Amino acid sequence: MKFECNSKQLCSALQLVSTVIPGKSPREILQNVLVDARDGHVQLAGTDLEVGMRYVVPDVQVAKEGVILAEAAKLTQILREAGESISKFESGDGLGLPHARGGEPVRGETLRRGLASSPRTWG
Repeated sequence: MKFECNSKQLCSALQLVSTVIPGKSPREILQNVLVDARDGHVQLAGTDLEVGMRYVVPDVQVAKEGVILAEAAKLTQILREAGESISKFESGDGLGLPHARGGEPVRGETLRRGLASSPRTWG
């Protein structure tokens, strides 16, 4: 999966979807957000098994369609740090990390442990 979009727009959408994602849960998978990129948009989805939410972010440049599951809190943190920039996302093996255009890829030990992947470059 590869896509490029406005970090602030994606962060706002993620914060909204995160309202139904539990901060702590015996089922750790519920702390994740489903990110589905296709047809010029990204759909974010989350649930606590009682309430679910889907949010579509329009006007996204999708280079390669795909779906990933990412830890919502970590992804929100990354997008907040990116600010107003355009972020590029690339994933392989179902995991992805954003890279802010014009800057260094977001790195950090906590992030790597949280998403179980190292940053990849956008070719």
